[in-house]
Amino acid sequence: MFVLIGAALTGISMAPLWAAQAIYIDRIARYHAQHKRQTAEISVSLFFGIFFAWFGTSMIWGNLTSYVVLHQSNHSHQINCGINFDPRSAMPANNTEGVNETM
Repeated sequence: MFVLIGAALTGISMAPLWAAQAIYIDRIARYHAQHKRQTAEISVSLFFGIFFAWFGTSMIWGNLTSYVVLHQSNHSHQINCGINFDPRSAMPANNTEGVNETM
């Protein structure tokens, strides 16, 4: 139930944000065109091309991040937490074997 509420709020809020980013990129591109003394169409095309190139690669970066975080490694590593947590196992072992042998 709470997931649907969050999804609805995200969907409703993304519509004005998507329109706002288009206006923002357009205004930046037109300012850039005035600064460089070129036509606005060239700058607008350039800026939107750069934006959609990065936007298009967002799936690649998101999936790559998910893979790195969630992949299973070859070595086993046990994590004890919650009711099974033993604080003594989290502390480094006091190993005094071989101390007299080094002197």
